[in-house]
Amino acid sequence: MSKTIETCTPQKPTWQIESIPCPRLGELINRWNLDAPTHGGAIAAGTLVNVSGWALASPDRQSRLHFIQRLHNRTLSYPMNHARADVVEKVLGAEPKNHPQLQCGFTYPIATEDAVGDFEIGFEIDGYIYVVAKVSAR
Repeated sequence: MSKTIETCTPQKPTWQIESIPCPRLGELINRWNLDAPTHGGAIAAGTLVNVSGWALASPDRQSRLHFIQRLHNRTLSYPMNHARADVVEKVLGAEPKNHPQLQCGFTYPIATEDAVGDFEIGFEIDGYIYVVAKVSAR
C-alpha cells in the first residue's frame, strides 16, 4: 500500500490595512489616501517598505500638516514631501500650478523589520496626532 504525501506551501505574508475611525479628523483633514503599501500586497523580505499617499487639509493648514508613523515604541513625524498635481486636479478640480495644497503627498520608508508585525499611520497638525490606520503583516 503506497501513501501519498502532500506538501503544504506556507502562504507568504501580505499587508493588511485596517482603518481606525477618527471623528475629529474630518474637521482638520478633508480627504486622505494611502497609496502604498496596498491591502493584500506582497511583503518583500529584507527591504524597505515605502509608505506613500496624500492628505488634504484646508489651504491655510496644509503647510502645517505632517504624516506620522507609529512603530513599536516611537512615533515619527514628517512633513508632506511631494507635490501631487494629480490630487489637486482630480480631487479638488483645480489648476495645480502654485496651488496652496499642491504639497499634499508623502513617501517615507520603513525598514521591513520595523514594519513586520504592525505599525500605525496618521497625521499631525498643530501638535495633535490623529491615527487613521493600522498596517499589519499577516
